[in-house]
Amino acid sequence: MDAESLLEREHELETLAGALDAALTGAGSLLLVEAPAGIGKSALLRAARRLARDRGIAQLVARGTPLERALPFGVAGRLLERSGERAPREPLAVPDDDGLGLIRTFAEAIVDLAWPAPASAAARPLLVVVDDAQWADAPSLRVLVHLAARLDDLPVALVAGVRTGEPDAPSELLEALRGAGAARTLRPAPLGDAAIAQLVTRTLGEHASPELVRACANASGGNPFYLRELLAAVGSEAPRTPTADQLEQLVPDSVLRSVLVRLARLGQAASRLASAAAVLGDGATLDAAATLAELEPLAAEQAADVLADAGVLDAGEPLRFSHPLIASALLADMGSFARARAHRRAAELVADAGPERVAMHLLHARPQRDPAVVTPLRRAAALARERGAPAESVRLLERALAEPPPAEQRPALLLELADAGIRSGAADAPERIEEALELIDEPHARGAAQLALSRQLHHVGEFARAAALAGDARAALPPGDPLQPRLLAAHVASAFLDPGLHVQSKAMMEPLLAAARRGDLPHDPGLLALLAMRMAEAGEPVATVRTLADAALAGGPLLDHDSHGTSLGFLAAALLWSDELELAERWLAQAVAAARRHAAVLPQFVACYFRACVHLQRGRLAEAVADAEHALEIHRYGWASSSAAATVLARAQLERGDLDAAREAIAVAETGDERRPEHVLLLEARARVRLAAGDHAGALADALAAGRHTERYGAAPSARAHEWRPIGARAAHALGDTRAARELVDEALALTRDDDAARIRGDVLRAAGVVTGGEEGLALLAEAVTLLERSPALLSRAHALAEHGAALRRAGQRRAAREPLQRALELADDAGAEPLVARVRDELRALGLRPRRAARSGAASLTPAERRIAELAADGLSTPQIAHHLTITKKTVETHLSHIFGKLDVRSRTELPAALTAGEQAAADVDARGDADARPDAAPAAP
Repeated sequence: MDAESLLEREHELETLAGALDAALTGAGSLLLVEAPAGIGKSALLRAARRLARDRGIAQLVARGTPLERALPFGVAGRLLERSGERAPREPLAVPDDDGLGLIRTFAEAIVDLAWPAPASAAARPLLVVVDDAQWADAPSLRVLVHLAARLDDLPVALVAGVRTGEPDAPSELLEALRGAGAARTLRPAPLGDAAIAQLVTRTLGEHASPELVRACANASGGNPFYLRELLAAVGSEAPRTPTADQLEQLVPDSVLRSVLVRLARLGQAASRLASAAAVLGDGATLDAAATLAELEPLAAEQAADVLADAGVLDAGEPLRFSHPLIASALLADMGSFARARAHRRAAELVADAGPERVAMHLLHARPQRDPAVVTPLRRAAALARERGAPAESVRLLERALAEPPPAEQRPALLLELADAGIRSGAADAPERIEEALELIDEPHARGAAQLALSRQLHHVGEFARAAALAGDARAALPPGDPLQPRLLAAHVASAFLDPGLHVQSKAMMEPLLAAARRGDLPHDPGLLALLAMRMAEAGEPVATVRTLADAALAGGPLLDHDSHGTSLGFLAAALLWSDELELAERWLAQAVAAARRHAAVLPQFVACYFRACVHLQRGRLAEAVADAEHALEIHRYGWASSSAAATVLARAQLERGDLDAAREAIAVAETGDERRPEHVLLLEARARVRLAAGDHAGALADALAAGRHTERYGAAPSARAHEWRPIGARAAHALGDTRAARELVDEALALTRDDDAARIRGDVLRAAGVVTGGEEGLALLAEAVTLLERSPALLSRAHALAEHGAALRRAGQRRAAREPLQRALELADDAGAEPLVARVRDELRALGLRPRRAARSGAASLTPAERRIAELAADGLSTPQIAHHLTITKKTVETHLSHIFGKLDVRSRTELPAALTAGEQAAADVDARGDADARPDAAPAAP
C-alpha cells in the first residue's frame, strides 16, 4: 500500500515527511509512533521508509521481536549490519566518563554514518527506523536513548514504533525515549466510519450495505488489521456473505482464528512454512524455514510465494511477517510441546549464526539431557555478561543448569551463575557457590570458589564466616598461588569488620603496613584499598594515602570487579577521611558510570553512598540527598544494611533544614543491625539530629555510645573516621557541662594535632573554639577558618566562617565580623543550607547590616547546580539524558527540577528558556543600578 493510500493518516504522514525534510537541512528529530496492536504503526513506519527513498535518504532499519529480547544489542547490531557497518562485539577496555561504554560505541557508529568524518562538511541525512521497540533488548534501547541525546546536532530522523499495552515492556527505557528533548509522539487513532466504509466498499463492492459496514466497524473497533482480516474472512465466504448480525458477534480473538483458517486454505505447505517462520523469528532464511517445515526447496519457494501473495509474508528474503500478530497467532496455535520441539530443532538449524541466536531458541525448548546445548548457552551468557546484561546471563545459565550440564561442567556453571546473579542483584549467590564447593576437589579451583563465597558472606554481614573461609583457602594453597593476595585481602577485610577478629586483622595487616611505609606496595587493588583505609583511619599523611589510592585506581574505577564493591568502599572511605574530596568525586563519578555500564548492582550502590558523603562535604545537599536515596535502593536486593545510606541522608536533610525528613531517615537507619560496624554512623547522625532538635542530653548519650562502639571494633586512635567527639562536646557545652565538653575537644585536638587532613582538623578546631570561648576560642576558630580555606569541604568552611564571625561580633569586633559572615552566607546559600543561612543573616542584622536577601524565586535564586540542570533542560535534554550528561542519578535531576520549576514559577520545560532569559535581564538591571546590599543601616543595631 502506498503512503498516499493510508486512510486518515494525513497528520502522521505530514509529520514524518517534516522530520525527513528537517534531516535534509541538518536537523535531527525523534518520532515515536505508539499504538495498540493492529492500529497501523508498522504501516506508518513503512510509509516513512518510502518517503525517505523518495528523498534519497539512507536508512537503517531493525525490528524487535519477543524471541530476541535475550540478545544484548541485537536490534542495534541489525541496524548496523544492514548499513554494511560492523557491529562492535567487545566492551571498551577503558571505561569512559559518561559510563555508556559499549552503548556509546554502537551509538557513535550510527552517528558516523551521518557524519562520515570529523572534518567532513557534507553530512548524510539518515533515517533510523526501529519497529516494535517494546520488544527490543534493553542495551539496544539504551543505544537509542544515547543517540536521541545527540539529535540536535545530527541530520538523523529517528522513528520508533511502540506497541502499547504490552505488560512486560521496558517502561523505564521507553520513558527515557519519550523524554528526549527532540521527541514527538504520534498516536494514530482507530479508523473512523468514513474510512471503514471506504475499505469495506473497496473489498465487498455491491455487498457493502450500510448495515454490513456498521457491523464491520463494531467487530473491528476501527483497528485496520482486524478489519482487513475480517474482510478477508468475509471475502473467502463469497458468494455467501455473512449477515450483519453474524459479523457483530466476531471479536479480535476470533478474527485471529480466521487468519489460521485462511492460512489452512492456502495449502499444507504454506501453512507449515508459515509456522516454521514464526518459530524461527523475523529474518529467517527460506532454507532454514524449509528444513524446519520439512519441505523440499521447490515446494518451500512456491509456498513462500503463496504466502506473500496472500499478504502473510513480505515478498523475498529474509522471511518477515506482514504483521507480528500473524506470527503470534501461529505460535499460539501450536501445542506447547510441539512449539518447544520446534525451537530445539531451530537451535540446530541456526548453529552457524552464533551462540546467542542458538540460545534464543534453547530458552524456549524443553530440557532433554543433551550436554551439547550447554556450551552455546554458557557462551551466550558470557557475551551477555560482558555486554552489561547480567540478568540475561542469569536466565541463560539457569536454562543451561536445567538441561542439565555434564557433571564435570556443573561446578563452573554454578560459579558463573553466582557471579551473574551477584552482578544483577540476586541474593541466592552464596547457595550456588556452596553447591559448587561440594563438587570441587582441585585446590586452585576450590580456592577460587571459596574466595567468591567469602566475598558474598561479607556482603550479607557474616564477617566471621567470610574470614574463616578465606583463611581456610589461604592455608590450603601454596604461598605462590596467584589467589593468595586476593584471599588475603578478603580475609583481612572481613576480619577487620568483626569485633572478635580485630587482633587477627591487625596482625595480618602490620607487615603490609610496614612495607607500604617503606614504599613497597602490593599489586592487588584490594590490598591497596585496605592499606589506604587503615592508614587514613590512623591519621597517617595524606600523601601516603593518595599514593596508595593512585596505585589502586591504576586498574580502573571499580578496582576489583570480583569484590563487588568491597574494595571500592574501603578506598572511598580512605579518600573521604583524608579530605581528598576532589579526587574522590572524580573517581566515584567514573565508578558509578562503570558500575552502570556493567550493570553491577553492589558497586553502584556503594559508589552512590560514598558520593553522597562527598556531596555533603562539598556543600551539594540536593545531590547528596539524591545519591543517598539511590543507595538506599540496595534494600530491595537484600544485600547490605541500609544504615550507612540512611545516615548520610539524615545529615543532608538536617543541613537543608528538613528536620522531619532527617528523623525519617534516622528511623530507617535504626532498622539496621546494631552489631555491625556502621552502627556508629547511626549514633553520630542521630546525635546531630537530636542536637538540632534541642535534645542535648540525648545527643550527648548517642555521641558517647558512638565512642564505645568504635572501641568495640578496635578503631585506630584518631579522629579521622569518626566525629563523635566534636558532636559530644557541643552537646555537653549546650548542657552546661564545661568539663565534659573540654575533655572531649582536648582529646580530639590531641589526636588531630599532626593531622594534615584539613577538614578533620578544621572541624575539631571549630568545635573547640565554640566550647572554649573568649580570646582562646577566637584563636581556635580563626585557625579553623585558615585551615579550611585549603579544603574542598565547603560546608565545613561555611560553618567555621559563621562561628568565627559570630564570635567576633560577640567580642565587639563588629567590622572584623562582617567579612566571614558574608562569606558564610554566600557558601550556605549556594549549598541550600537553610538553617545556616538563617543564622548568618541574623548575625549580620545584629551587626546593623542589611544582608543581601537571598532570592527565593527567579533565576537569581538558582544554585550553580540548579542553573546547570535548568540550562540543559532548556536546551531540550530529558531527565535521563541530563543524568547521563552530568553522570548523576535521575533522582538528582528530578529533585533539582522540582526546585527549579518552583523558583522560576514554570509548569513545563518549554517555559524554561524564557524564564532563564528574563532572570539574566533582571540580574543585569540590578547590577546597573549598583549593589546597595550589605550596607550599614542609619541606626545600627546594638551588638
